[in-house]
Amino acid sequence: MGTASFVDARNIASVAAEVLTSDGHEGKIYTLTGPTTLGIADVARILSDAAGHEFKYVDGPEDAARDGMLQAGVPKWQVEALMELHAINKESRWSAVTSEVEKVTGTPPDRFHAICPRPRRNISSQLSNAADSKC
Repeated sequence: MGTASFVDARNIASVAAEVLTSDGHEGKIYTLTGPTTLGIADVARILSDAAGHEFKYVDGPEDAARDGMLQAGVPKWQVEALMELHAINKESRWSAVTSEVEKVTGTPPDRFHAICPRPRRNISSQLSNAADSKC
């Protein structure tokens, strides 16, 4: 399974603000990344920790994934796009890590953990309380 370097949209916005409001960026191209690479199983674990609910990534057959999305009503064009993104990720074509966020902003990029803050209360207890209040 491949890996990718997830970059926080707030880091992208910080770079954009700096590039648009300061000199010296004319004609430059920046490759913005997060600070590390993660596999989808890593992402599922981090999201599980943040949400207080377990998510699992299962690397199943691609035909089954495609068929499942189509049966769930996902438009064919969107299914094809998701399958293409999945194939690119499996090849680790997004696994580069650069220092360009920090080079431009002076601040290192946020880790994926920081993108997924913990909820104030456990989602399971919220659902349970909601169900109890309707009984």
